[in-house]
Amino acid sequence: MSASRLILAFICCLLSVPTNAATLQITELQDVNLGEVPLGTDRVRQRMRFCVAMNPGGPFQITAFGNQVDGRFVLSNGLGLEQGISFDLYASSRARGRGRRLTPGFPLTGLNARPPRPNGECRPPFVQMRVIVDRNDLRTAGSGRYSAQIELTVAPE
Repeated sequence: MSASRLILAFICCLLSVPTNAATLQITELQDVNLGEVPLGTDRVRQRMRFCVAMNPGGPFQITAFGNQVDGRFVLSNGLGLEQGISFDLYASSRARGRGRRLTPGFPLTGLNARPPRPNGECRPPFVQMRVIVDRNDLRTAGSGRYSAQIELTVAPE
């Protein structure tokens, strides 16, 4: 094969609402498809966005877990951990924010949500997420289909 097909899927988003009575609304969460990656590719990057609205508005946090036993972010081809491809995940609540790196199992704090519009629609800015697979991690990958599942927990601060 002359290309590796890398697919990353965000499949689960859990809500945690503490007793401070904030209401969270999450919409437009989508899978991320990294597509076919030709051998020798320097870096793979993909963006996604989704809406987090909170009433009342204010700061929130995201905690992410990969589907590895230790929660790491790894694309797997089903042949074992030694065949996995590590990737980095970044998040920002600014329209043009570059994002801060998520560490599996540790909350990324200081993100900001606005209350939803009166009709329930989300107000920008959306949460921007970036997936980056580095060249060194791509070099170790053989041809095949790779996928990952990420669990996101969103909670008011």
